[in-house]
Amino acid sequence: IRNYVAELSNLKDQFNTLSSQSSEKLKKIIQTVQSYQTRMEPLNKNMEQLQILQRNLEACRLKLSQVQEYHRTGRELENTIRQGPTVFTDKFLKAMERIKDALAYFQENNPQDVEFSRLTSLYSIGLGSLEREFDGLLRQTFRPIDDATLIRLMDQKVSDKESGDGSLTEDTEQIEDIPNNMLNSLRFLAKWMSENQSFVNKPQGISQGCLTKYCECRRELIRLNLVRVRELLRKAENPSSSSSGTISKPGFLPPNVRGRAKR
Repeated sequence: IRNYVAELSNLKDQFNTLSSQSSEKLKKIIQTVQSYQTRMEPLNKNMEQLQILQRNLEACRLKLSQVQEYHRTGRELENTIRQGPTVFTDKFLKAMERIKDALAYFQENNPQDVEFSRLTSLYSIGLGSLEREFDGLLRQTFRPIDDATLIRLMDQKVSDKESGDGSLTEDTEQIEDIPNNMLNSLRFLAKWMSENQSFVNKPQGISQGCLTKYCECRRELIRLNLVRVRELLRKAENPSSSSSGTISKPGFLPPNVRGRAKR
């Protein structure tokens, strides 16, 4: 038993010695790590600063690239603007949007730059082309009523008056049967020009100008239709005066209407 006790005591002493040595080693490791962290703190700060500098440099590079693009805009898009929107309207509008962005940059940062004057001129030319395109669409969309339809309407009007019904709903809908794509194109162009006229000085706004053009177009169509109705009435009253090649239907109005027309 004494031998066992002595052996256990010896093992206890060895364990205490090893524990003490391990504790010392752990303390040294902790001190080393703390020292490493202390030395790394400036490096970490430097790394953060370097990352900020890198982001700033990238932002500067992008800004510089954008400025260079603004300076190239006039040269690259001049031909597109001068050709007008007749064939490729989407391409033309994208070019106008790009010019507008460049104008906003120069107006804010360097309005004395020669490119600002150049871009302003191109933008004005582009809006003028879009206005002419709008005029062309108006002429394509709204046309005078053909003679056959006018005759049918006058016949219908007379028969409705005699029957006491003045409705022309069905015929009116047929006359105003305008393709939706044409109407949508007119609305789109008018809206786009109205929203993108800030760099053009005009006494009358473009949106108001589009409305005026529309009213003038409709007024002219009404005038032409009324002139044509008068000619048809005159030919109906005097069939012998009708020229060849013109629609003539002497009996399309009753005698009582002809009498009123003469008076």
